[in-house]
Amino acid sequence: MFRGEAGLHWAEAAARLAQAFPGRWDGATADALSAEVRARGVPSVPVKTGGEVARGCRRADVEKAAAR
Repeated sequence: MFRGEAGLHWAEAAARLAQAFPGRWDGATADALSAEVRARGVPSVPVKTGGEVARGCRRADVEKAAAR
């Protein structure tokens, strides 16, 4: 989902997941994804992409949580 990026805003992450896995993530909102991922230990942090800063997740944190 990260496509080489170090971090993603929650809205972009939700959109990419919905596109890649519509059976599981279609209609997912940024807030719903944030809550689900934070429950697995991934922090919500400020992420700058495309010159814009918004809350999101960092790739390293997602990978660390997935390895647990």
